[in-house]
Amino acid sequence: MWCSDNTIEVSILETAAQTCPTIPDRALLDTDVTLSEEQVHKYVDAILSRMNCLVVTTRDLVLVKNLGASLKVRFCAKRILN
Repeated sequence: MWCSDNTIEVSILETAAQTCPTIPDRALLDTDVTLSEEQVHKYVDAILSRMNCLVVTTRDLVLVKNLGASLKVRFCAKRILN
């Protein structure tokens, strides 16, 4: 019985392989998209630079380094929370 079950399974797989179309973007799927260590450092440095700028700006607003901008943030936050 095992032999006939295996034969049926093989014939089903062969039929499925014949009826399934090939993947049109196979070349894109097979391309190598690994990044070099230099590229990773470049992108991480860019992200950290932007995050640092965000933290500094947020710190300046919270610590009232720029009074006008801090008042705008507090006014908007008060309107949103109420």
